[in-house]
Amino acid sequence: MNKFSYILVALWTFMILLTNLFGSIEGRLYPVVTDFNYYAIINSGSTNYIFGSFEKKRDCTFESIRWYIEDSDGRRARIGVTFDIENIRASGINYFGPWGTIATLNQLMKQSVVYADHSCHPFWYTTTRIR
Repeated sequence: MNKFSYILVALWTFMILLTNLFGSIEGRLYPVVTDFNYYAIINSGSTNYIFGSFEKKRDCTFESIRWYIEDSDGRRARIGVTFDIENIRASGINYFGPWGTIATLNQLMKQSVVYADHSCHPFWYTTTRIR
């Protein structure tokens, strides 16, 4: 590789790192989702179904949700959550459920860490920690 190629790779890597950093900063300063709360968790065999509410503060497009169980040492394991993706939500108070997961009631109430990614503009995804 020539010097120009190394510079391009370095710039590209720097841009990727910055977009992730800026998305997290934007999510902390101007969150898309706030007041994320459970109002019911119903057990059905090996699955817990979660119902709740949140406030969508900004009119951004939902991209993904990342749900983790975190232990007291800060180690995380990502868990799967199933939900109806076709429900496009407007700004304001929204209700959700049933969202299904194999996480236990204790894990959901005391160990959940949840991030939502939204597309608010063309530069990066806005990442909001919602729980």
